[in-house]
Amino acid sequence: MAHFNIGTDDLEDSLSGLASRNLVNKPGKIPIDIKQFEDWRFDFENFLTVVKPEFLDDMRTAETTAVAEGEVLQDIGAPLLRRRSVLLYAVLASLGQGKAKQIIKAGKTTRNGFEAWRLILKEYTPTDSDARKLA
Repeated sequence: MAHFNIGTDDLEDSLSGLASRNLVNKPGKIPIDIKQFEDWRFDFENFLTVVKPEFLDDMRTAETTAVAEGEVLQDIGAPLLRRRSVLLYAVLASLGQGKAKQIIKAGKTTRNGFEAWRLILKEYTPTDSDARKLA
């Protein structure tokens, strides 16, 4: 089972403070061109880490947790974890386009941001065998 860092409940203060001072720019839309994804991902993770450091751990956990085919990564158990998941979902939904938007919209009933992130990475980050085919 995945272990997420629960953290504290100051998300709104973090977001509003950084946004109002324009200290951190929101990343652009998720690129349609897969070649641009890694640069976008860097900007996106940097943005969320400044907003709330726990996001980086959450996103790494979502990325590295093995999930059986047909199963989803769970974001329940702690209210703060669920709030970050829903916030991540909302941010991804606002930045999604093309295939990424389809992936995000498929999860609209649960609004599980960690699962949406996991699925986006699965789509945009080639596996070793896929990378070899492209080379």
